Amino acid sequence: MIPLEDAVTARLESHGERFEVLIDPDAALEMKRGEFEGELEDVIAAEDVFENASRGDRPAESALEEVFGTTDPLEIIPEVVERGEIQITAEQRKEMEEQKHNALINKIARNAVNPQMDNAPHPPERIERALEEAGFSIDPMEPVEAQVDDALDALGR
Repeated sequence: MIPLEDAVTARLESHGERFEVLIDPDAALEMKRGEFEGELEDVIAAEDVFENASRGDRPAESALEEVFGTTDPLEIIPEVVERGEIQITAEQRKEMEEQKHNALINKIARNAVNPQMDNAPHPPERIERALEEAGFSIDPMEPVEAQVDDALDALGR
């Protein structure tokens, strides 16, 4: 188990109930992407499901049964992480935004051409400036491929 101070909250709201679990932020993101390999016990801060993790409130067992079909936290935790929202830290968000920003610019630079310059590629710096001027912001939780069309729309294609 990880220390509580290193954990983030994953939250799922379903059937009018809220379910929260405390988990390692990096492992939570890997689980969300389907890339997690390892033991769940090594990346959780508490082997429990909460209604409100900050207060330590637990949901009713009947609510767990209704939503998840079980009361076993080790079966519920991955489902909360995969289907719910991960409350990532500001540092993680900034790092993810930066990685996706760079990947988006590189993808556009590799595939876009400048018709005014004999179909030469646009330099990444020009694409970055244009995205900034257009006010386009990267969603750190969304795959880059899903954001390319929105970025091109912001640039006026």
